[in-house]
Amino acid sequence: MAQDLTALAVAVVGVAGTMTAPWLAQRARRSELRSEAERADRTRRQEYEANEFERRRERYAVLNEQARTYRTAMLDVAHALRRGETVPPQEWEALAEARTAFRAEYAQAQMVLPEPTLDIVSEVNRGLSHGYRLLRLAEAASGSRAEAGAAVSWLERPLSDGVWLLRRALREDLGVADATADLPGRTAQLRTARRGQAAVFPALPQVRDES
Repeated sequence: MAQDLTALAVAVVGVAGTMTAPWLAQRARRSELRSEAERADRTRRQEYEANEFERRRERYAVLNEQARTYRTAMLDVAHALRRGETVPPQEWEALAEARTAFRAEYAQAQMVLPEPTLDIVSEVNRGLSHGYRLLRLAEAASGSRAEAGAAVSWLERPLSDGVWLLRRALREDLGVADATADLPGRTAQLRTARRGQAAVFPALPQVRDES
């Protein structure tokens, strides 16, 4: 009797194993496919994030370069005017090209920069525009050395800090630089300096690139 029961139990287990084996195999396969899909999804997300970071890094690098080039072109013209020299046409052309290039990059950056970083970059844009208006004023005053001196002073001091602020803000947004606690405060100082100097020169020509 015991032998019969044992044989029956073995038979039942064998049948159950035979019946459940396909189900277990199917379940294991589904788990394997799910794991593969999750790994593929993680890989896609990582690749997307890496590509997005690279695109942002390239855009930020160009924006930083264009801001520096724009300021340098203005400074070349300002120094020439302060010396009482006639600015060669090619220097005005270089300034116009630098200004156009920066404005194009800034317009693109406005679409992707987070709000805190955009606030800093926008103020630097206004600071660059202010420098350009000072040059226009000096030009309109027949190369007045006083106005040209004001332009040089602005470009060499507050705006130099402004370009540094732009670079620092972009690096922090990329996560390649530690946070600088005084960035908002230094941006406010740049804004105050710009408004203070603009009040001294109320007749500055209007230039539509302060957005």
